[in-house]
Amino acid sequence: MQQKRLINALDTTITLSKYRVALAENRLEIGKGSKLDLLNAKVDLNTDQTNLLRQQETFANTKTYLNQLMTRDLGIDFQVVDEMKLDTDLTLGNLIETADQQNPQIQLAIINNRIAAFNLKAVKAERYPKIGLNSGYNWNESHSSLGFSTENKNRGLTYGVTASVNIFNGFLQNRNERIAKFQIKGTEIQIQQQKQDIQAQVRTLFQTYITNIELANVEKKNEDLAKENLNITMDKFRIGTITTLEVRTAQLNYINAMTRSYNAQYDAKVSEIRLKELTGDTY
Repeated sequence: MQQKRLINALDTTITLSKYRVALAENRLEIGKGSKLDLLNAKVDLNTDQTNLLRQQETFANTKTYLNQLMTRDLGIDFQVVDEMKLDTDLTLGNLIETADQQNPQIQLAIINNRIAAFNLKAVKAERYPKIGLNSGYNWNESHSSLGFSTENKNRGLTYGVTASVNIFNGFLQNRNERIAKFQIKGTEIQIQQQKQDIQAQVRTLFQTYITNIELANVEKKNEDLAKENLNITMDKFRIGTITTLEVRTAQLNYINAMTRSYNAQYDAKVSEIRLKELTGDTY
């Protein structure tokens, strides 16, 4: 999106440069202009066209790289929207609360704590008597052509109950329980550390996000001012009260203001996305 918007900005500059060339040619024909003004206008037009070609190259390469990241055909073409919507409603309190509940690293630490708790229960279960049940069914059939019994069949159900008690295992049981409790304590500390680390990252990123939002607003105002200044400059240029150098300066100020505005909006969007990724928010 950022690369596409820079192309649009350069298109605007080229349109103005072509107008300057046409106006300089008309003035030269009627004897009110100089060839130097025409040459300067053509040089500026060529410079703008060169910048546009380079930006179009960057844009095409960026689309190829995006296709590569998406593991699809590198030759697939697609349209890029020009509008960038910023979520300006993010608050620090809500972000921290969401991160505590949804951040993957915190959730992993919580799962490890639950596993450690289940492990302690399994270790403690070794103290209790163990009861086992077993059952079976026997079936036997035999045939004989000689003797008093020519056929024999046996059927029967067998079952039983076994019980065992761990009386002494060299204090291994106590040792295993202490280790399991230490593991639980370690996972609890890990949860607190992860929460503190994530909250610190959220606070840092949120400050960057706020700064970028403010910068985007300031640069958008500068863009509007530069555009107004360019319009006034072009009006003066039409009536011949200013030089081509002043026109070119106004042009460059406008393109630079647009570039800074687009970059500021892009940085603000990146900060927003990084915050939502950190908090585990689905957007």
